[in-house]
Order: sequence, then C-alpha cells, then structure tokens
Amino acid sequence: GACTAVGYHGNLALAERWNGRDWKVQATPKPAGAKYDSLEAVSCVSATVCIAVGGYVNSADVPVALVERWNGQHWRVLSSPNPSGNQDDEFIGVSCTSAKACTAVGGFSYVDASGNTVSDSLAERWNGTGWKIQPTPDPAGNQDAELDGVSCASKTACTAVGYYAGGEGSDVILAERWNGSRWTIQAVAQPAGAEEGQLFGVSCTSATT
Repeated sequence: GACTAVGYHGNLALAERWNGRDWKVQATPKPAGAKYDSLEAVSCVSATVCIAVGGYVNSADVPVALVERWNGQHWRVLSSPNPSGNQDDEFIGVSCTSAKACTAVGGFSYVDASGNTVSDSLAERWNGTGWKIQPTPDPAGNQDAELDGVSCASKTACTAVGYYAGGEGSDVILAERWNGSRWTIQAVAQPAGAEEGQLFGVSCTSATT
C-alpha cells in the first residue's frame, strides 16, 4: 500500500506514489536556478521517509547531484557536498536502512594535473542531518569510474556496483564494499570471453549475502 517511483518527464523530475489502489503524481521542487532535473533512484524506509537522488543542470549549465527527501507530505531538496575540484557530478543509486542512514552513489569528473578530464566514482552518507563524502578507491589502471547501484543491509554493510574504464578503454565490472569505516574494491567474476561489462543494480539481504 505504499510505493514510490521516481524518474523524469521531459526535462522535469518525476515522483509518483502508489496507495494500494492507484498511482498519483507528487510535486517535486526544482533546485534554485535549475534548468533541468531528474531523479534516478529512490529508497524508502517507511511511508513517510524516502530519499530520492539524481541530478540537475544549474544556471551555469553544469550538471550537479540532486537529493530530495519525502516526509510523508511533500518533497524537499537537501544540500549535498561536491567533491574537491568537481566539474560535474550526479547520483545514480541510493539505499537507506533508517531515516538516519542512507548511502548515495554515482560519479563526478574533474581536471587532473595534466589537464585531462577524469571521471571517478562518488559515494556520500546521510546521517539524518547532513551528507558527507566517503572516499572510494580507484581500481588499478582506472581511467574513468562510476557507481550505478547500491544496497545496504545495515549501516555498516553496503555493496555498490558499476564499472570503470580499463587500460584499453573498455568498460570493466566494478564492485565495492562498505564495512562501516571505509570502501574497498571486491574481486568480481568477468563472464568468459567478455570484452567489456557493467553492473547497474544490486540487492543485499545481509552482510554476507
């Protein structure tokens, strides 16, 4: 009797709520100065607590990560920090285990010391009052990395998945694990004969499953 779906229509973010009988569109606020916005993922811990994430294009035409919170009556935009040197960023996945414990993942880009634009994975943690960036490790030989899905069985056990560009530029499967204090890269199986691969979704029922 309580489901929330998010996405976009045209250039506007979209949220809809299922009450057990039908779906109803919910008003979503547009960030100040936003030209376009969209919501990519949502996680609800109750009928009155949901976190939705995505991105928007600001008045300077820069893509910026977006977070919104549902309190049972309306959606409200939450501020989130940008990585140092960030050129653009976006959240693609989110998982909450309580109203005070959510993890959002995605990617951001920056210009390195050689003047090259580089993309890295991004993870941030919600503690009930604010978001904080969590360092995520880069695979050896990484050129670009992104986390597209995340699932948390508890506040100390999350798995995030995505991909990175290997030494020859081909996409390689990526999985990382949060143990309550840091993210670490996990070894993953590559399908036999695969030239490249990506993971977009993940679901965890416990710290070991």
